[in-house]
Amino acid sequence: MEVLMLYPMFSMVLLTFIVACIAVKARFASVKNKTVRAKFYSLMKVRKFLT
Repeated sequence: MEVLMLYPMFSMVLLTFIVACIAVKARFASVKNKTVRAKFYSLMKVRKFLT
């Protein structure tokens, strides 16, 4: 029974990595084509909406 549980878990991990790779590739392509500025993808930037 435990072995059968590993197949769906492995599939979910694999799907997560595939989607993450596609997202990173799309980000680099959009910056390379100058569709979006690189600053748009800056990390850890918090906007204050209520203040």
